[in-house]
Amino acid sequence: MSFINRIVVLCVLVTLAACGSEYKSSDLAVSDEGFFVERGSSRQIDGRVVIIKDGGDSLTAEFSDGYPDGEVIMESSAGETLLESSFKPKLNRQRGGGFQMGFVNEMLVKGAAELTAADYLDLFEEFSDYHGDYVFINRSNKKVVGYYEQGQKLRQWLSYCENGQLESDISYKLKVADQEQSKDLKSEIIKVDRELKNTCDGEVLLAATRNDNGRLTGEYIENTIPWGSEDKKMQPKYQRNYVDGELDGIQKEFDNYGLLRVENSFDAGVQQGIENIYKSQQDYKTKEVKHWLSEVKEYSNGQLQGDYVLYDELKRVLSSGQYQADQKTGLWSKFEYANSTKNLTDYDGSNFILDKSKAFQDACALPKSGWSSQVNWFQSSKKGLSDCEYYVGQSIVDINKKIDLTGSREFNGSDRWTFAAVVAAPKFYEYMKVHGLETRVSDHKGNTRLHVCLTQISGQYDNSVKCSADQAVSYIDDVDINAVSNVGTALHVLAQPLGFGSRSTTRNKIQQRVAKGLIDAGADLDKVNLANATPLMIALTAAKYDLAEMFLDAGANPSGSDIQQRTSMAYLFMDNRNRWKNKAINAQGTRVLAKMIAAGLDPEAPIFDNKTVQDLSEENNTLFHLQTVKDAKAMASEFSVSHARKVKVNSPTESPDLADPESSRPESSQIVKQSPSPQGAIATESAGGGSSIWNQAEVKNEQLNTDVDVSGPSDIAVQDNAVEDAVPAAVDPQAENQSQAANQAQALLKEQADFLIEQAYVHIENLRLKTPKTNSALGSLEQLRRIDSANPAIAKIERAIGEKYLELSSAKVRQGKKSGAQQHLDSAKQFIKDDSVLADHQLKVDNTRTITSSSANAAAEGEAVENVVAAEKVQPVKANLICDPDIKAVGVPLLGRTMTVRQSLPLARDHLISTSKVEIAKVYINLRDTDSGIYFEQARKSKGPPIKFDLSVRPDGNNHMLTIVAKVPAGLAITKAGGRKAFCELLAAF
Repeated sequence: MSFINRIVVLCVLVTLAACGSEYKSSDLAVSDEGFFVERGSSRQIDGRVVIIKDGGDSLTAEFSDGYPDGEVIMESSAGETLLESSFKPKLNRQRGGGFQMGFVNEMLVKGAAELTAADYLDLFEEFSDYHGDYVFINRSNKKVVGYYEQGQKLRQWLSYCENGQLESDISYKLKVADQEQSKDLKSEIIKVDRELKNTCDGEVLLAATRNDNGRLTGEYIENTIPWGSEDKKMQPKYQRNYVDGELDGIQKEFDNYGLLRVENSFDAGVQQGIENIYKSQQDYKTKEVKHWLSEVKEYSNGQLQGDYVLYDELKRVLSSGQYQADQKTGLWSKFEYANSTKNLTDYDGSNFILDKSKAFQDACALPKSGWSSQVNWFQSSKKGLSDCEYYVGQSIVDINKKIDLTGSREFNGSDRWTFAAVVAAPKFYEYMKVHGLETRVSDHKGNTRLHVCLTQISGQYDNSVKCSADQAVSYIDDVDINAVSNVGTALHVLAQPLGFGSRSTTRNKIQQRVAKGLIDAGADLDKVNLANATPLMIALTAAKYDLAEMFLDAGANPSGSDIQQRTSMAYLFMDNRNRWKNKAINAQGTRVLAKMIAAGLDPEAPIFDNKTVQDLSEENNTLFHLQTVKDAKAMASEFSVSHARKVKVNSPTESPDLADPESSRPESSQIVKQSPSPQGAIATESAGGGSSIWNQAEVKNEQLNTDVDVSGPSDIAVQDNAVEDAVPAAVDPQAENQSQAANQAQALLKEQADFLIEQAYVHIENLRLKTPKTNSALGSLEQLRRIDSANPAIAKIERAIGEKYLELSSAKVRQGKKSGAQQHLDSAKQFIKDDSVLADHQLKVDNTRTITSSSANAAAEGEAVENVVAAEKVQPVKANLICDPDIKAVGVPLLGRTMTVRQSLPLARDHLISTSKVEIAKVYINLRDTDSGIYFEQARKSKGPPIKFDLSVRPDGNNHMLTIVAKVPAGLAITKAGGRKAFCELLAAF
């Protein structure tokens, strides 16, 4: 069926007439030979035939010997030309009878009156081909112009929209087969020259160019309207480049949202270099589309060759490894963040002891199954060395190869393996070390020998120490102390709970000794495990405050959060199951929290699930935790945590998901330049144990391999060192090079100075003024002095620090806290030299009258207390308010919800009720008594119904619980903090 029949559909009566010879519709038939004849005779139709529709289209066609041959014109009832072209009988005229001829006859037998002009046109196309110029215009004014040759499109074809906009421009050519090359080749119609498709608004849908052979060449662009696009804005679908029909250069493919899906490159049709694959996912509630880099592949000559990384939507590495000729090779990492595990699979069989592994394992008392964490050195040490000496001493096996622990199948990429250095019992280990054992290795879960030793010191369910403290300390220099296993670094293992039956003082002392050895050796205190938790966090949740304090004193950073957005404070107040601790933190834990605050931790910030300590304490009715925070804040000023320590910089800090203790750092690959790194992690183990994708910030420092005396944070210290090294490295004896080197060094120094100035003001804004020493405004100022002592910003920063201390001192004066005000003023004196300003502030501090909770309200309580004592024989005690009377009424808005605020008060019930009535009557309306206490409504201050409160008092041990329950109307908003403020106003009167 032709294009015409798809557009023109009419159902009206038909009258058939002929010029020169007239025929009725009942007289027209098709012969068995396949041409038009008079019914009942063999006379072939010749001449001009006109088909006129009553009130419809008309069709005029020329016939010759029973076939449409010559001009054909179709017009509308209004006389407008719809089609103008020519027919030529098909080359193979003998179409025979059978189904097709029977179908045509059936159409005619049913009656010509049933057929439209377009139906007759389709009927003519069964016997003849379009030949010559072709022009078609439909009733919507769409236009098609082209040329046919025996039914095949040739030359330029143009189509136009109703508004006259060019819709498509395509040229066709007959390609004649070269019979000398192949007998199977046939002539075909091909597209040549420009190919263009547009929307009726003039936006490009497709733009391409082809050569004389019909092959794409040059830029190829294809666009589309993406899914979910409300503005229907055109987005790219393909952006490609071709050379003689082959993909060449950078190619891009976009998804249904119009976002980049694939980006790669080709060379003459062969894929080469990096391929980035992206994923998109729409949140159907917010309608936002999340877009992330999902895969990074590397190709060579069309095959996967090199690094591969798979990411999740949080930019975390799910899998990483290397390909060689489309096959996985070397070490592959797989990460499961839900249970914080990493597994390494080795696809290189040559890295394993295969033929003699079982005999070697038995001779040297190595485990034959399981994994390194299940090793029992206490039992293994009972075996003699004689058999092991045979395999090791005579080099029967390579003791530095991996040992497959599966043992039940042939090697096909083992995912359970280890090294003799990791699992061998101490005496076997020492013997093999003499014979060249490589010790800086780990098993398939990242455990080093030190990990295994520390796990056995912890002794989960028994008290038999299978690895001594001396042994653990001796292994510090043998292994990569920052290697990350599924548990974490060696410091993470030490910080873990000891387990049932293992809480001994001796074992704690052993762990502290090993921890000190690790810290002295330069262990990274801020290295995170697969859950993004630091050793400090693990020590806090295990209540190992001695270790936590040791970490802080050595410079551990208490800021940051794990993958569940739990901060260090969350680990202090929560157990390892995310349960809120229902017991008070002891004095040592409070001191640790004070040191964390002194080191820059914000105690008022959310700690978990966007909730603060106060939020979680109120939800769990553990208000004593708020007292812990209050005590720690008061104590924080006594501490000044120093981060200055000797750091052994062997290599840049690695990410836990990519730690490979076997490897040395290679040069960075192209992937670093072309693909973004997820935070904290992007490295891939190579076949040789190396890594080729690294965090870009780490690559800058990869040449550093020395001991650095860090007087600031390790990253800044390394950066300072790099700046200092840049000057001599650029010096050249030639005069012009000397000038260039000097300019480069000066630029580096200026860049560093600008960074320190900006950092100092950020610290001032965040109230990190002097502590911690290396991560505060003062720390940045000292570093600025070292690299540019004449910088004019130094005086401004000093003044800004001093003024901030004066602000803090004034705040303490307003709160009636004289001691704190004096401390801040003393700090301000270190930075401000204006004696008149300091004298004014000193006068304000001296005149400060210390306010206590009891003295502030003693007068207000006097008479009421006497009445209570007489009535209930209870001596009232002033409540320790848990809220700040100056709290701002901000927070999470509540609409149509019930909000409850409670406070346990050591006061008699009648006193609470009577005092509350007096105070409530000053602020609230509609006061009435209920069985449980007092019912009242908040005075109307805005449109909408008032908020209804219910105040009650119930026994709470020796105290009474004062409870305010507020039912917030659906049309009115109040914040949780606003409710607390109202509560504080009531309590302030007691």
